[in-house]
Amino acid sequence: MPPESIPFDKVTHVNYAFSIVGSDYHPVFQTDYLLNRVVRAAHLKGIKVLMSIGGWTGSQYFSPLSASPRGRQTFFNGALDFIKNFNLDGIDIYWEYPCRMGSACNIYDPNNDAKNFLLLLKELRAAMNQLPNGDRLEISLTTRLLPFDGAEGQMKDVSEFAKVVSYINVMAYDINGSWGSVTGANAPLGGHSELTYAGGAQAWIDAGFPAAQINMRVPFYGRSLTTQSDMTSSQSMAAPFIKSVPLGDNNDALWTDPASMRQRILDYDDKESLRLKVDYAKQKQLGGVTLWAINQDTTDFELLQVLQDVRR
Repeated sequence: MPPESIPFDKVTHVNYAFSIVGSDYHPVFQTDYLLNRVVRAAHLKGIKVLMSIGGWTGSQYFSPLSASPRGRQTFFNGALDFIKNFNLDGIDIYWEYPCRMGSACNIYDPNNDAKNFLLLLKELRAAMNQLPNGDRLEISLTTRLLPFDGAEGQMKDVSEFAKVVSYINVMAYDINGSWGSVTGANAPLGGHSELTYAGGAQAWIDAGFPAAQINMRVPFYGRSLTTQSDMTSSQSMAAPFIKSVPLGDNNDALWTDPASMRQRILDYDDKESLRLKVDYAKQKQLGGVTLWAINQDTTDFELLQVLQDVRR
């Protein structure tokens, strides 16, 4: 998608993904010509642009850099260079995940990552505040569905993080997929588990993160699996599956009726499910709703249009 084609009238922020953290702890990226165009087009419309650093393939060295004073300084010096060189409005740290491996190549420390991450954020905030208009620059975190882990499991109090970041973007998707053994919703709204959109939002609130600083992220993509058994006689989405990816179309959409195809599940958010998620965010007085990713919407941005209601 050309940067100039982004519907800036329908968003408040654009996160440019991704900068990758290298073994020298310095964040780098290769597409600066596109970033310049994004920033120019966004700022003409009064929209903020943040650089997302990390991601699934770019989080390998977050743990050791956070544990090292020199590593932290190298990282935030690189982040500040991004802000100054490209006239950015802040940094989004997309660590997948503190205290957990994430991608198989990642280094992680289950006992110390969270506290070291907080130290990194405090130092980054202090360094950003030294820049002109530094108090207006934003730090956001893109996080997993539930609060960070600590030395004794999931943290019960993450309120200190809220003091140094502007907001978090909670990834409320990839709950079920080909890495599991049974089928299930990619991005469920609610249910009996914490592993849902509503469960994740409430878990962060219960851990002391202010609702107004929580943005729930929704997917503009779906997942498809082929099951081992006939699914037409059950309302459940759970079934053993085989490792293949079937194709589908919009005619496959069903909400409460039994599956219309015997051994195929296609799961995705549509306008109706997104509207319910927007309504939940408004009911809980959350900060907003974010998405992955803008180029996965329809050509007329029909999914993004649904998200506009969260601003009303």
